[in-house]
Amino acid sequence: MCPSPPAPASPGNPSHQTRFDSNTAVLFGGLTPFGTANDVWEYKVDTGNWTLLHDGSTPADASSPAAPPPRVGHAAAAMRGDLWVFGGYDPSRGDSNDLWRFDRAEGKWHEVEISEDGVAPAPRSGHSAFAPDPDGGVGGMFVFGGNLRNDAWRFDVDAGAWEVVMTESAHTSGAGRGRGARGRAAVVAAAIVAVSVLA
Repeated sequence: MCPSPPAPASPGNPSHQTRFDSNTAVLFGGLTPFGTANDVWEYKVDTGNWTLLHDGSTPADASSPAAPPPRVGHAAAAMRGDLWVFGGYDPSRGDSNDLWRFDRAEGKWHEVEISEDGVAPAPRSGHSAFAPDPDGGVGGMFVFGGNLRNDAWRFDVDAGAWEVVMTESAHTSGAGRGRGARGRAAVVAAAIVAVSVLA
């Protein structure tokens, strides 16, 4: 088991780690003993060390947020060396559908702007995200499920736009809640991606 990030930061939630390569994992946000978090940590397997990449704060004189609001239940994917985070839940705001990119080289967040006339997934948490080509970004990032939804979306990195891959369909009771549902969402998302890429 990986050690927790050093004080004074909270350990965050290990379910919100995103793997970049065999030696690197990046953690954003999650639930801590002090509430929801929005800091970014990088873990190196070979050294067993955590490095703080962003503390989640925004300077008082900043004209716009320098980091996503704290959250849990979000989904993230690695593309072109950066961390992409979509949606999630915070008690003060509820579910969200914002999209952020963390530039690991610069150590800075960038909120991804979507055109006003463009479509986007509804606010959600507990969903899954997957990028079939983490290095090149070909195929973009796929998002599936969340909040008992079963729709699927793809974000085109180059076009900066969302498109629907699979619409909502009828589903039964809330038996799919919890970690098991998240795991099934990941499996279904991977299947959708395979069909989309091969089509």
